[in-house]
Amino acid sequence: MKTEYAVEFYFGVRPVKTFNLYVTAIFLSLAVNLLSHYTKADKKNLWAIIDEIGKKYKIKLINTLILAVPELLSGRINREIDKAIDEYNSMVELDEPQPPVFTETPEGKTPLGGEMRLRSPWNKK
Repeated sequence: MKTEYAVEFYFGVRPVKTFNLYVTAIFLSLAVNLLSHYTKADKKNLWAIIDEIGKKYKIKLINTLILAVPELLSGRINREIDKAIDEYNSMVELDEPQPPVFTETPEGKTPLGGEMRLRSPWNKK
């Protein structure tokens, strides 16, 4: 006698049903459009708020939706990179950038004048 078990095993993240993803996308885009229309808020900022809520509370539907739409994914990547740069700048003290030093001798051997030099103050050599 052969025993069968009704167990489904998924490697990695459990897949989201396509129907649920489409319904969520329709309702979220409707909500974003209504809020944007009545409050004059920027749609990108509203989608950013939805994305942050999805990441914080680990809502698979929202995360899958963000990853499926290139514009929303691009916004997430830009926010993550900006956050990483700000975090790095807060940990590291950076010196103010110094402009290059330009020196010129007004009179010289040539009709245009003497020697001209451009050196960088950050390069000690």
